[in-house]
Amino acid sequence: MYLRNVILVALVCAIAACAQTPASLDFFFQVKYAANLSVGDSYFDITNTGANGASPLGPGTGLGTALNPVTGNICVNVYTIDPNEELVSCCSCLITPDATVHLTALTDLASAAVTTDGVAPLSISVKLLGTLAGAGGTGSSATACADSAALAGTAAFPFGLGIGMTAWGTTLHPPVGSGTYVTTETAFTPAFANGAELTSLIGRCASIIGNLSGHGQCISCSLTALGAEKK
Repeated sequence: MYLRNVILVALVCAIAACAQTPASLDFFFQVKYAANLSVGDSYFDITNTGANGASPLGPGTGLGTALNPVTGNICVNVYTIDPNEELVSCCSCLITPDATVHLTALTDLASAAVTTDGVAPLSISVKLLGTLAGAGGTGSSATACADSAALAGTAAFPFGLGIGMTAWGTTLHPPVGSGTYVTTETAFTPAFANGAELTSLIGRCASIIGNLSGHGQCISCSLTALGAEKK
């Protein structure tokens, strides 16, 4: 417990330092919402910008070689919150440099939501926390994001916060007068990462993963971006 607290204090210090960086779309903590989920789904696209580097000869070499080491991978840790401020699901996604992945609000995030009645929330807030994958945060591992949403900042997963994450999402808006619901897409909003907030998200996610036998663990990211449907 003492070691965990020391590491969390170090995480808070890192956050305080990072908070001095001007906000941009390429930021390690970002937030967005999805509304009217009883009417239709929303989706989120997340890209690794390559800000932490990339394999010199490209991605098609498996775990890498001495001449072409794997580098620049990030973990995007996803936290889904319902209107009652409850963390209803969490998961983590490994994203390699220049790759784009997607999550859907209903299928990936809310389908396994921790609720008393099993019904997906009518709306959700989604928080993304970017951490560096691999030993020492080098991005050198293809499997380093397992349970990182529950372990970031702890002795089991002491890798640092990392930039290199940009994200966009859609939501449905009610029509003005008669008509159909309108879909809009906007970027996630970079946010100040308060240490107590991150400790709460990580701790609640650890409880979900540790105690609920898979319930509350959102489906991880799938490759490719999702776009609007053709009318």
